[in-house]
Amino acid sequence: METRSKLEDKALKMLEAALSKASQNKVQPENEKFRRRLEEIQNKNDQTEQESEKLKEYEKLLLQINETLKQEYDNFKEQEYERLKKLMKNMEIFIDPEEKQQILDIIGTLARGVRGGWFQESRVAIVMCQLGTLVSDLDNLIKKLIQDFKDLVLGGEAKSFAKICISSLKKSHELYVEGHVDTMNGTTSLVRLCTNALQLRETIDKTTRKIVDYFVDLHRTGILYTTSIITKFKVLDKNEEVMKAIKFFKILSMMVGGMKVKDAQQIYSILQQEMNTHEVHPSELDKQWEPYYLYVQKLSNIMTKGGVRIDNSAGDPSKRRSANNTKNRQSLKRNAKHDEHIDSNSENQENYEGIVTSTKERIGMSSFNVEDTNNSLVNSNEKPTGNKRSAPIDDDDENLRSPKKRKPTNNRRRHDKDEEEASNEGNELSGSDESFQSLTDVRTKKKIRR
Repeated sequence: METRSKLEDKALKMLEAALSKASQNKVQPENEKFRRRLEEIQNKNDQTEQESEKLKEYEKLLLQINETLKQEYDNFKEQEYERLKKLMKNMEIFIDPEEKQQILDIIGTLARGVRGGWFQESRVAIVMCQLGTLVSDLDNLIKKLIQDFKDLVLGGEAKSFAKICISSLKKSHELYVEGHVDTMNGTTSLVRLCTNALQLRETIDKTTRKIVDYFVDLHRTGILYTTSIITKFKVLDKNEEVMKAIKFFKILSMMVGGMKVKDAQQIYSILQQEMNTHEVHPSELDKQWEPYYLYVQKLSNIMTKGGVRIDNSAGDPSKRRSANNTKNRQSLKRNAKHDEHIDSNSENQENYEGIVTSTKERIGMSSFNVEDTNNSLVNSNEKPTGNKRSAPIDDDDENLRSPKKRKPTNNRRRHDKDEEEASNEGNELSGSDESFQSLTDVRTKKKIRR
């Protein structure tokens, strides 16, 4: 039996060894395959990372190329735009000579009809607003037309021409706001010609200037126009057009020469009213509002020269806050000064009481050092009385008093009190001949000194 069991154990061991060997022979190739597969995957990952790095580099290069192309395109577009703009300024290239002559003839006929009274003067605004936008011959014609109107101004018809000017300025500014022209050079040139014709320039001799009664209407029309278009473009959320519309305040600021203080007050009131009505709130921090503040400053200068002060913080909450802070600081300073004045008065009161006390002590001490030459006055018929006139205070003591002025009632009250106390002391001293002598000698010494 033991031999059989040993044989079985040996057989089992041999079987296990055979099975383990067979399993090793089978698993090892699988492990090798798995290892090779892992290496392939790692290699692919490395290739993928390299490819991703290359893709990133390609993307960077592509972005640089796009930026370069965009910059070159923008430069080319800007250069081309400038070239075309310069080309467009010379309208004679695009206008046929015959057509140009026809335009000038029509405009000349219109101008002659207005000057002759056959056409309404408002028709000229259609022509005047084209200053600086078409051919140079048309500009010369407009300048000649405005020069002819200057004679009408000197003849007393300035009010009607002022309406033409503001109407043409509005139309010229509309061309700029709507993008038909790139700059306000035409509008600026036109306002200079109009102010010269209307004698609104400060350089013109005042003796030749006529009485102008159209200032308020002229500026009212301009203010209404400006605030209305600002509101319109704000509602449409067109910031560029709003910025262009604000620039009309610069045109209005060029028409304040020769303005009276009364007119400036009315115009400033109209300006504030229209700004509040249209809910237009300017801000000094915003650079686009510089034309508005320039206009307000010129009106303010005119009113200041006439003795009128205005509050520019009416429409600006930040200015109102700063103005209120300034007022609060001023009130605090006034209160501090008032407290200092009260403290100085109380200090003067204490100094005054000290002076009176020291004076009384000097009077008591001087009663023992009276000269013998004054003894003859003791034998006279003078009798000390209890009146309110006491021994006077020396001049040196009077100089010690506070130089600040006090109310007469308080001074008189203090003086009467001191005199009454000194008089009471005199009554107490009158009991003895020596005391009476000292009091009388003090009075005599004061009289001699006076």
